[in-house]
Amino acid sequence: MSSSSPSSSSPSHFSHLHDDVSSPSLSVPLSSLLHTGLSGLLYAVRLRTPHALLMTMLFSRGMNMQQKFEKITKAVGGHAKSLALHAFIYKATLYALHLVTSGTGTSLVPFSGRPLRPYHSLIAGGVGGWLVWGDFTAVNYQVTLYLLSRVLASAANSLSGRSGLGRPRGYRVASVLVWASVMYLFETDPAAMQHGLRRSMEEVYRLDERVAAGGEVL
Repeated sequence: MSSSSPSSSSPSHFSHLHDDVSSPSLSVPLSSLLHTGLSGLLYAVRLRTPHALLMTMLFSRGMNMQQKFEKITKAVGGHAKSLALHAFIYKATLYALHLVTSGTGTSLVPFSGRPLRPYHSLIAGGVGGWLVWGDFTAVNYQVTLYLLSRVLASAANSLSGRSGLGRPRGYRVASVLVWASVMYLFETDPAAMQHGLRRSMEEVYRLDERVAAGGEVL
C-alpha cells in the first residue's frame, strides 16, 4: 500500500512555485516596474535640484545656509519620491490591466510595458494621481500645476490644428487669453493665485511702487 505524504509532495510543490516566480512572465514585468521607478527617481533628482537651488537662493533671503540646504533637499526628495512611486504604480496598474484584458495561459499576450488598450493609460494614470499626487504638498501642487499647463497647451495645439487656425495663430490666441487672464487676476484677486506665481508677479510688477516709496532700489 502506497500513500503520498505531505513531505514527499513538498519538493515538487515548491519547485513548481519557484518555476512560477522565476518565469519570464513575472520576471520581465518586475524588471520593468523597478527600472521605471528608478528612472522616475533619477529624473526627478536631475530636474528638481537646479530648480530648487535657484529658487531657494533667490527667494529665501531670511534663511541661513543650513535652512536653505534642508529646504532644497526636502523639495528634491519629495519630488523624487512622488515621481518614482507614480512611475512604479503606473506600470504596475498597466500590467494588472494587461493580465485582465489579454487572457490567461497560452493566450496571454506578452507584456511590452505599454498599455494594451488606449484607455488603460487613463486608468493607470488616474490611479497614480489618486495615490501619489492627490496628497496636497508644495511639490505635488507645483508638479500638478506644471502638468495642467502642458495638458492645456497640448489641447490648444490639437484644437488649433483641427480648426484650421494652425499652430502660430492658435498660439497667439492662447497667449492673449493666458496673459489677459493672469494680469486681470493679479490686479483684482492676487490672494487667489498660486503663491509662487504671485510672488514672481510682485517682483516684476510691484517693484516700481517699492522704489517710489523709498523701500527698495534697483
